[in-house]
Amino acid sequence: MATRRSARNSRRSIAAASTRAEEAASSGSSRPRSRRRGGAGDEGAGGPRPSVGRDGKAAISCPNCAARYRLAEENLESKVTCTQCHRAFFPLASAGARRKPVDNSKPIIYGIVGVFAIIIVGVLINYMSKSAPETPKKKSDAPVVVDTGGNTPEVRAVRSWAQAVGDKDTLNTELYSDLAALQKLFAIEPKVKFEQTFGDKKKELTKQILDALFTADQTLVFRAYKPSYGSIVDPAMVAKKTGRVKLSLYPRDSSVHSESAEVEVSYGFDPRDNRFRIDGWNVVTMARADFLAEKLDNKTSKKKHQKHKLIGATTKRATTFAGKKIEVEEAELVPLPHLDSTSPEDRKEIDSLIDKLVDIHASGMHFNRAARALEKYGKAAIPRVLNKMYETKMGSQDDVLVVNRLCRFLRTLSGWRFGFSPQDHKGSDLGGSEKERISALKQWYAWWARYHDRDDWQNFDSEDEVEMTSDQIEKKHAAEREARKKAREEKRRKARGGSTSK
Repeated sequence: MATRRSARNSRRSIAAASTRAEEAASSGSSRPRSRRRGGAGDEGAGGPRPSVGRDGKAAISCPNCAARYRLAEENLESKVTCTQCHRAFFPLASAGARRKPVDNSKPIIYGIVGVFAIIIVGVLINYMSKSAPETPKKKSDAPVVVDTGGNTPEVRAVRSWAQAVGDKDTLNTELYSDLAALQKLFAIEPKVKFEQTFGDKKKELTKQILDALFTADQTLVFRAYKPSYGSIVDPAMVAKKTGRVKLSLYPRDSSVHSESAEVEVSYGFDPRDNRFRIDGWNVVTMARADFLAEKLDNKTSKKKHQKHKLIGATTKRATTFAGKKIEVEEAELVPLPHLDSTSPEDRKEIDSLIDKLVDIHASGMHFNRAARALEKYGKAAIPRVLNKMYETKMGSQDDVLVVNRLCRFLRTLSGWRFGFSPQDHKGSDLGGSEKERISALKQWYAWWARYHDRDDWQNFDSEDEVEMTSDQIEKKHAAEREARKKAREEKRRKARGGSTSK
């Protein structure tokens, strides 16, 4: 139905065009064809004129859908509507026109161009971001890592100075020393200021300061040890150019002593020659000073033993231990407070740890933790442990367990023992009763009265020194040292090929 209707409409349109063409011809308004084709007001001008057949009709095609028609020559300049696509066109204007094929290459080309454009834009953005100057980061963005190790000039200066003092190197000792500060430290001619001396007077004052560095007891650690490595205590000291270096040292003569040492050396910066100079130090750990002074400088200790303020004089008595008659040293029992040098915070913590130590209802793990924490206080914990043992009477099995824990801790901390084991059975001659507890505690008190102000209060070579007095133990140690010395000399003599001693 639609096709027939379209055909009727097309025929009507063509007939109407023919009628209008005849009317125009009869009115004489038509012009020569050549002029109408080129006229300015001709709506259909511009295309080649189609050829006319013998029947007086020309073949035309729809420029949109390429439907073909035959139209009378006089109707070529009239507007025609296509029956297929229903698009109106002028036959003369569309003569020779062909339907253009669909060009599918344009979307592909546009896509490729777009991809390349995106890549180029990305490269440009990346390049511009790299070439743009970086904005400075805030201090809170990331922490600044500061070198505090051995490569810093501060640590190198401290190591060189410590080495020079031990070697008695006058040149380097003077180079790395703050002589004005060391003059005050050693109290050398306090009425004279080092900065205000000149000429021979300054040379003489410098010599006195260096001599003190090479011989004073304060520098004994540098004569006995060599520096190995160090680090700045606080990274903030790097920017201030003043502070402290924690220096580790090892023995110069391992045959004399084998323990390492640690010292904190303070330094300052001298802007006059851009050099770090040492102005003081503090010994953290090292071997006993009196022992080192005797071995290195042939000096005897000037420190005098001070009597304990509460424990009276010790006494000696004969007793039988494990079937043998021995002599023991005892002292009277009194309540023992904290050491005067213990801070209030440490006193509170020590008492709390002792309560955990004697809590028999806690597990062994809690006992070990409390013991390890209490060991860190060292000598400061001993009087309170002895006082706890003094207060605990062995009236029940729980008391026996408490006293046993206290004895174990004292043996572990000090290395001393006095033949008392609360858990031993009665009648075994090894203790266990209240009488033996009092006897052992009196021996602990006598030991503390002798060693409370000494640096060598610990002893870890006393496994067979049960029930021996302090004098006997010291004599034994002296004999053992002499025997070791003779053994070393004998070994060296054999190595040299000499004859052995008789």
